[in-house]
Amino acid sequence: MRDQRSTESNPFHYTPALVLTVFMLLICGFIVLASAGMGSTEGEGGPLGFIEKQAMFCGLGVVLSVMAYYFPHRWMQSYTFFFILYGFVVGALLSVYFIGSNINDVKNVYRWISIPGLGISFQPSEITKLGIVLMVAIWACLNPQKIQKLACLGGVVPLGLMISVILALIFIEPDYATTMVCGSVAMATFYVAGVSARWVTIAMVLLVLLVGYTVNYLELERSGRIYAWQNLYTEMPDENRQQLASIKAIVTGQLLGKGIGMGTAKLGGLSEHDSDFIFAVVAEELGFIGVFCVLLGFVFILYAGTSISIKSKDIFGRVLAMGIVTAISIQVLLNVATTSALVPNTGLTFPFFSKGGSNLIMMLISMGFLMGVERETRRSSAQALLQDRNNKSAISNPFEQ
Repeated sequence: MRDQRSTESNPFHYTPALVLTVFMLLICGFIVLASAGMGSTEGEGGPLGFIEKQAMFCGLGVVLSVMAYYFPHRWMQSYTFFFILYGFVVGALLSVYFIGSNINDVKNVYRWISIPGLGISFQPSEITKLGIVLMVAIWACLNPQKIQKLACLGGVVPLGLMISVILALIFIEPDYATTMVCGSVAMATFYVAGVSARWVTIAMVLLVLLVGYTVNYLELERSGRIYAWQNLYTEMPDENRQQLASIKAIVTGQLLGKGIGMGTAKLGGLSEHDSDFIFAVVAEELGFIGVFCVLLGFVFILYAGTSISIKSKDIFGRVLAMGIVTAISIQVLLNVATTSALVPNTGLTFPFFSKGGSNLIMMLISMGFLMGVERETRRSSAQALLQDRNNKSAISNPFEQ
């Protein structure tokens, strides 16, 4: 009994290991990003000028991550917080259509909000991933039984309709890859919250069909990109040069890589080498061993997050933890698949490595919330254990009071 009580009161804590893992990924990311910056031609204070800006984003992200870690979950578990969060996410997405900017020179694509005077911009759709996870977690917490039903006011249909509005705003930016990521995250969190796997599957199939039909029949530029990807080695070498250069960089990295700063793909041929295709730089300069270690870090985040979700004492923590690791895992998977030419170019960044503040800050905030779930679980376990001891003490000493 003594050993059992000791085990219950002192479970394995993932937070220290998660902090170390994220720290190592950030350090590795900054080193690779600095190397990738040697091939940058941007006027950001020199080839490595954006490193200072990235460090600023990282510092802000760390501060917000600590705040997320200590943020009391009970403050979020209300309809007031839910609708404030929902309004903020929808408002941020709507602002793109009025004051959005095009910073990558992509035709008719305005996904960023520029902040005058600071020379920085952020992507509102990055807020959506964590926002959807939090919204589903709050709704499930407030309606633990009703969310499994379709017709009731607190069921999945009202929540699904509100999430659909968010997905529609991202879809018509257009940003199809982020729509798929956010939709997949929503479906995963719905399932964890208790929604039937049948309805989750139907919703996911409908989303895939909608995006697939739009890309193939309504968006000629993107359908051409898919056709080029399908004929990667046989036709249209100009359209495929980015992914072909990425494959070449990955292959030439071999087992141990060429060494930090010694890669050549970033010097020509591989565009977006410091953002969407930075994984190719990782593979070329660190080799298979380096890639394995980096991906192992993300695998550990997935494992730890899943364990934290399972051990959580309430549905809010379970949904929040699982949603966060799902969002991170899907983005890593799609980015690696893109740089390896297993899927068409998605335009998704590589977490903790790619240049850009929006994704980095939101990833760090997400990790803060993830570790905060474990903190809340440990606090609840400690309170339950103390209450149990007090009850046993009262039973053993009935006349003490």
